Amino acid sequence: RLDEIGVPKVVAGERGAPTTKDRAVRGFYDAKAVMRRVEHWADATDGAKGVGPFTKYIWRPIKDAVNAYRIDRNKYVKKYVELLKQVVLPEGKIESKELDYTFGNANGGIGKAELLGALMHTGNDSNKKKLLVGRGWGSINEDGTLDSSRWDAFVARMIKQGVLTKSDFDFVQATWDLLEEVKPIAQKAHRSIFGFYFKEIEATPFTNEFGTFRGGYVPAKTDAFIVRDAQRQSKMEELEGDFRNSMPSTGMGFTKGRVEYNKPLSMDVRLVTKHIDDVLRFAHVQPAIKDVLRILKNRGFSDKLSRIDPTVVEEMLIPWLNRAARQITSEPG
Repeated sequence: RLDEIGVPKVVAGERGAPTTKDRAVRGFYDAKAVMRRVEHWADATDGAKGVGPFTKYIWRPIKDAVNAYRIDRNKYVKKYVELLKQVVLPEGKIESKELDYTFGNANGGIGKAELLGALMHTGNDSNKKKLLVGRGWGSINEDGTLDSSRWDAFVARMIKQGVLTKSDFDFVQATWDLLEEVKPIAQKAHRSIFGFYFKEIEATPFTNEFGTFRGGYVPAKTDAFIVRDAQRQSKMEELEGDFRNSMPSTGMGFTKGRVEYNKPLSMDVRLVTKHIDDVLRFAHVQPAIKDVLRILKNRGFSDKLSRIDPTVVEEMLIPWLNRAARQITSEPG
């Protein structure tokens, strides 16, 4: 199709330094690329015959992937909202002498919401260890096992006093099951991109007065207010913005293997929706972005396209892919 349009044999700057006029024309192309919608550009580049390769292989795969992501995201976030509606969250702080901690200093004084956020980290040995050791609520025995006696005593008291009920543990298990439900979608995408499945965290069953629960996983996000290196890492990632612009990615932190890093974990139940969003965005959008990038990285294609329009790849297509990957409408700055 580019050959049909006509690839210039000579472009500005090849037979002499670019003139003021050449630079002005390039500035026009820059402005045009920034303001133009990719859909309209693809349609115009395909020509009067209708849908062609630019729409079929560049625009539509990303559009369809984003649509699929949004449908799934709304579906699973709605499921989580429905689960939350069934939980009784009375106002009031919860004092724990066992842990020397007060649940509910934030969250509008709803201590139970924070307590449920902590419970979500007890569905597997890895998260539980990070939670208790990181918060100073537990310790590591000489044999390497976790001493969770203080936490266990606190939870037992909450059950005895009726603060934690069977419906609360059912909610936590349902949340684990919901995240387990979206995991195969991410595994399929990860294998298609990298050729292997990411390592999964194994659930740890537990039993209490209300029965036996299978356990499960929620993202082990550190508390950014307490853990300063989490904030430093965030700032450093901002400095890598130019690199991310050249390599669009949805992010895949949830697929990375665990390391021995026991710092205070966040107990915000709202982070579950962020995790759902991250997983589904990666699963649906990243494979499509990889396919389009393979086209843009093809030297023969990109060279011809740049001779026709010298700014379309750097100023329009790469930023567009980056916005599609991250689902944001503007770049930092």
